Amino acid sequence: MSDKQKEKIVADLKNSYDKLNASLNSLKEDLIKLEDGDDKKTPYWNGENAFDIYKRIHALVDNGFLISNYIKECEESIKK
Repeated sequence: MSDKQKEKIVADLKNSYDKLNASLNSLKEDLIKLEDGDDKKTPYWNGENAFDIYKRIHALVDNGFLISNYIKECEESIKK
C-alpha cells in the first residue's frame, strides 16, 4: 500500500471518527435532556416503556463509542 493510499484511508477514518463522535455526543446530550426534563426532576417522558427505551439508547451510545475507539485505533495503526 502506498503512502498516498494510507493517507487517504487515515483521513477517511479520522473524518468518520469525528462525525461519529459528534453524533454520539449530541445523542447523549439529547437523551440526558429527555431523562432530566426542564427542572432536572421530572423527565420529559416517563411512560410505561421509558426506562427500557432509555436503557437501550444508553447501550447504543456506549456501543457507538466503542466502535469510535476501534476506528481511532485503526487510524493510529495505519499511520505506523
